[in-house]
Amino acid sequence: MERLPVTEKDRELIEIGLRVLKDNFDDGIYNHTVGCALLCRNGNIYKGVNCDGIHGSCAEYITVGIAISSGEREFDTIVAVHDKALNCVIPPCGNCRQMLYEYCPDVKVIVNDENGQLIKVKARDLLPLPGSPWSAKKLCIKNTLCSGADGATNAMRHTFNTMTANGVCRALTIGISLRCWSLNPFRRDCHGSAF
Repeated sequence: MERLPVTEKDRELIEIGLRVLKDNFDDGIYNHTVGCALLCRNGNIYKGVNCDGIHGSCAEYITVGIAISSGEREFDTIVAVHDKALNCVIPPCGNCRQMLYEYCPDVKVIVNDENGQLIKVKARDLLPLPGSPWSAKKLCIKNTLCSGADGATNAMRHTFNTMTANGVCRALTIGISLRCWSLNPFRRDCHGSAF
């Protein structure tokens, strides 16, 4: 993993994230407790806070979504912050690491190293053995596992079993939407069997 030094511009990005958090902090009703700042390659900076609720969305998800909604596609550096965190920097959670890997694997992420020093690393280096959002679909096509919803379920089952056998522990995020799957992937009455 390549470790890059933190620059003055990176420290400014941390301050921008802290300002957006301070301006929107709420640990009561809305739980806006993490700020984020994203520097695009063209120099534009986007900022956001987490939106907690029944499902919640991390500040990184919100900020990347704002940037994409504004037409951005090339990202340079991202940081999540809280004023009480070490160096005011919070590492991305597993879901955010997966999202960053899928949307912008080469974006540099500001994190603390094992000695508590700020560094930058590429998003692709933060997630060991990342999954692909289309892995079940590719399995269907490549291995002719599926035809219709039952086949897609078989592909998901195969992908889930493969990930479990390889010791990969992360949320199963596959780009196939099935009506019962969105409610409960282990319901026996959806497709006749659970995993």
